[in-house]
Amino acid sequence: MSDCPLCYDKVEVSRVVYSTPNVYSMIPISPLMNGHAMVLPKDHKKIEDLSPIETMEIHDMLIILKDRLVSLDSDKHPMIVTLTDTDHSSIRDHFHYHIIPSKGNIRELMAAYDKDIPENKKLDSSELEKMAVLLRP
Repeated sequence: MSDCPLCYDKVEVSRVVYSTPNVYSMIPISPLMNGHAMVLPKDHKKIEDLSPIETMEIHDMLIILKDRLVSLDSDKHPMIVTLTDTDHSSIRDHFHYHIIPSKGNIRELMAAYDKDIPENKKLDSSELEKMAVLLRP
């Protein structure tokens, strides 16, 4: 897409961390903290349009970045997150992951984002089964 700021040919080279023939990582224009990076295909694609090679290269790059972040600060364990099917203008149809160093956990992250997240409580097996059934294809 010609106006997508995430397409590889639109990104400032100085923000690129690492690249392969099909994917690259870069520092977002507004990083949440030092070490926050994005991993995405060079071409403008939705998640369902990624080739097996692009999927593998994205996975490998996430592992490389995770290992690098942990080597820089072993107290922070990177979270890997994505949003799909969003209308956010800068990411419409250009799938990507964020890798973000964090001392917290996913519940803390989500609770900061969504006030409806309950405190940590274990569910009984019947409640867990109901949730599993809802997600099964």
